[in-house]
Amino acid sequence: SVFEGAGSDPELAVLAVKMSAQRATMATWVVDRLTALGALHNEISEDEAVDTLFALVEPALFDRLTRQRAWTLAQYEDWVARSLRRLLVSDSGQRRQSSTISRRSPT
Repeated sequence: SVFEGAGSDPELAVLAVKMSAQRATMATWVVDRLTALGALHNEISEDEAVDTLFALVEPALFDRLTRQRAWTLAQYEDWVARSLRRLLVSDSGQRRQSSTISRRSPT
């Protein structure tokens, strides 16, 4: 893994820093959107929400669950989605999301 090799390989260390920065940026975008929609859980700060999302999409966690624990990609995706929803999205945000999904026309 890039992150495991980063301690001994300077090129991997640079790549690991870039990958972490990209993950942090993505987490910030998601939390900013939840905040803009009024859907961020009121018991969590934006900074904590970013860190929570950052941690749950950590590549090592994906590896441990899919490779070491034999989870399928679908199991992992479902678990991440349910976990993030429970941890980050307010009850009203979940209701709003459910009603939006139910109003979409089938494709």
